[in-house]
Amino acid sequence: LFALLGFLYARQRRLGNEAREMTRRLQGIIDGTRAGTWEWNVQTGETRFNERWAEMVGYTLAELAPTTIETWTKLVHPDDLEESQRRLERHFRGETDYYAAVVRMRHRDGHWVWVYDRGRVISRTSDGKPHWVRGTHVDDTARHRLTEAERAWYGQFRMHANSVPGVLYQFRSDAEGNFSFPFVSDRLRAVHG
Repeated sequence: LFALLGFLYARQRRLGNEAREMTRRLQGIIDGTRAGTWEWNVQTGETRFNERWAEMVGYTLAELAPTTIETWTKLVHPDDLEESQRRLERHFRGETDYYAAVVRMRHRDGHWVWVYDRGRVISRTSDGKPHWVRGTHVDDTARHRLTEAERAWYGQFRMHANSVPGVLYQFRSDAEGNFSFPFVSDRLRAVHG
């Protein structure tokens, strides 16, 4: 009996050490990605966020407490809420393996923060309804602003390219001897029909 108890005690210690190591590693990964984490009980509205989640929108978690799903919905841009809900419902119905959306969230200072929101149902009720959903928020503002700037630059470039009396184009050849024209201004039609 003592031998069995000793074995069970040693096994329990080993499992506890492995669980602590796994938790430490997971926390290191989350910290390294600078991701905000969230957990949502769909049935009750209860939510759990990490400190980084609140930090992305200029708050501390304590300032937002107590948190519910309304904590999130009040911060999300109204234009993005409908699309987010649509994608979430598709995931709840099992049409997608996970939920993903890009939403704008209102920062405490008043500007919008672009957030890549991703999650997955991890448990369901006995009648198959989503119970707990877990996910991450990653600040996507810098990439989104770059994309906006690139679109604006490209729009200006096209406008100027079309005001030139000739045709502007980009010619490219690769190492295999293939040729392409990644860009040709719309003036090509006027010049060559």
